[in-house]
Amino acid sequence: MIIKICSVCKTEFKVTRSDKKFCSKTCVYKQYNDTRPRKTRKSYIKADLLREKHIPQNQLEIIYGTLLGDGCLILQTNNFHRLSLCHCEKQYNYLKMKRDILNSIFLDNTCPSFKTSLGSIQYHAHSVSHKDLTNVYGIFYRDRRKLISRKVLELITPTSLLFWFLDDGSMIKGSGNAIILCTDSFTLAENKSIKKWFWQKYQLNCNIMPVRGGYSDKTYYRIRFNKENTIRFLNILSKTEFFQRALQTMPYKFLPYYN
Repeated sequence: MIIKICSVCKTEFKVTRSDKKFCSKTCVYKQYNDTRPRKTRKSYIKADLLREKHIPQNQLEIIYGTLLGDGCLILQTNNFHRLSLCHCEKQYNYLKMKRDILNSIFLDNTCPSFKTSLGSIQYHAHSVSHKDLTNVYGIFYRDRRKLISRKVLELITPTSLLFWFLDDGSMIKGSGNAIILCTDSFTLAENKSIKKWFWQKYQLNCNIMPVRGGYSDKTYYRIRFNKENTIRFLNILSKTEFFQRALQTMPYKFLPYYN
């Protein structure tokens, strides 16, 4: 274990790789934000116009799902939060799709690239800061950590499930063509709440699968559906508004059930 100083917030953190520079995703995004080109006055005017309107309900449902996955909310200088998205090169079209759908909080369709310390390319997208996102932050976060609560789960709709799966789900083809949700960032108790919620709301049965961390001995937990419940899960997703777009953008997520 190596003790390093974060390049952004200057706090100490422990890592197993010497090339790590930042203690958290928040600091990664802050470093990116500080070095990116500044907005023009025209962009500021457009951002203010976007803030005046509430985020539509169908877009909020997508935001809920992606917050359970790869998305995060970051506090800005105006004391409102903005949505930050980050995806690898393989998922670039998916990121563009999300930006296109969430048009009420994004200024344009550009997705700047970011080269990681390991040499891979990632793409980022950042919304305008918005009071509705700050309200969502108060539900999904506690002490700057995303959490699972009953209040959070009650917000999750089939559309939210679709984007949660697109962000953090995968099809394990060597294991009975089963779906796994990578809920690594949530505790065992939170995973138990998710398992209970799936059964109560959708009568979907799932298992909690322990996984050893790649860079530490810490145990993480993931949600796994067997083949029967995977088919039922996908049937729920197939009835949502954005399913066909998701199928076209990320077809590998749905193989072998959808071609």
